[in-house]
Amino acid sequence: MHYSEATNKPDKMDKMQKEAEEVLEIMHVNVDKVKDRGEKLEVLDERAEELLAASKTFQKSSKAVARQERFRNRKWKLIIGVTIALIVLIIIIIIVFAVPSSKSSPSVAPSASPQDQL
Repeated sequence: MHYSEATNKPDKMDKMQKEAEEVLEIMHVNVDKVKDRGEKLEVLDERAEELLAASKTFQKSSKAVARQERFRNRKWKLIIGVTIALIVLIIIIIIVFAVPSSKSSPSVAPSASPQDQL
């Protein structure tokens, strides 16, 4: 029986060696995957920083555009208001000068009857 035990030990050793090599190979694959994940996370982090910077730039430019649009709207409202005021003023001036007032025009005397003229 010593012979069979002696032959079994190298088989066990070979089996254990193969298992150790398999575990080592799996560990190498896992380490490579962790490295790849780390690189991908770095790229993702860089993209996130770029997006943050771009969003801040967009926010500043959108505020500037909104400010410009408010100014344009106020400008047009002012122009329209002044135009309406001028039109109303012109209409009032036309009414005042076109319609004769009773004070400024001579009063028309009632016409004399033909008997009064004789």
